[in-house]
Amino acid sequence: MRIGIIGSENLNISVDRFIPPYASYILTGDGEGINKNVEKYAREHNLPVNVFKPDFQKFGQNAQIIRNKHLSVQAEMVIIIWDGKSNILRTTIEYAKNIRKQIKVFLIKN
Repeated sequence: MRIGIIGSENLNISVDRFIPPYASYILTGDGEGINKNVEKYAREHNLPVNVFKPDFQKFGQNAQIIRNKHLSVQAEMVIIIWDGKSNILRTTIEYAKNIRKQIKVFLIKN
């Protein structure tokens, strides 16, 4: 299953427990924190991974939101590991719900 996994950049925690055993392909962003740890996990576990990069030149300050929307469309399930503060992730959660994706949100307080 294609799983999109993104999260807060200020969370630098292990992502092992958040990645379902049925994940066969990982989609993530290129940011620090959770995204970097998801990419590392995928590579260490020989899972194909597609890292989505925001196009700031084309989309300006909305680039990360647009990147997350593209990721959400391509994923069969979206997992968000969130600190509860990021408005970009809040928007992504709402978007994934609106397009009726299977979504799991893990709220991690710093």
